[in-house]
Amino acid sequence: MKKQQCKQIKIDGKRCRGRAVTGSKFCFFHDPKRAKQRQAAQRKGGINRLRPDKVTVLPSNTLDAVLRTADDVCQLLSDTINQVRKGVLDVKIANSVGYLAGVILKARSQGELEDRIVEIEEHIAKERTGHGR
Repeated sequence: MKKQQCKQIKIDGKRCRGRAVTGSKFCFFHDPKRAKQRQAAQRKGGINRLRPDKVTVLPSNTLDAVLRTADDVCQLLSDTINQVRKGVLDVKIANSVGYLAGVILKARSQGELEDRIVEIEEHIAKERTGHGR
């Protein structure tokens, strides 16, 4: 059974594209019978949005992650994913961890390339001077 579309006509003259709530011709946001529920939900959303203490963070005594290898970074990402799934860590913080983990991996890769270039240049220099034989 297909859900009914909200009957509300918006200011721009177009019909609301939301789905009507069961037993109503309107979506939650336009149903006049749900005005008090809507106001309570908006108030709760506004209050929660303004409360920085609601951000879920790890305790300050959490051990620092040592990230020397790609496997270390993968372990950190795995731990972070599980902490988000359990509600221990806020998704915004996890997104930052994911981004920064990518930056670390890229920097490590860049460092490895630079080391290889130096090694190749040293080898070429030895070959040119005849010390490579």
